[in-house]
Amino acid sequence: MSGLCRLILNASMAFFHHHQTE
Repeated sequence: MSGLCRLILNASMAFFHHHQTE
């Protein structure tokens, strides 16, 4: 289940990055 973990991490990073640009 390494793919799932990577996917979640990627989504989290993208979400965080999107929220960082305020």
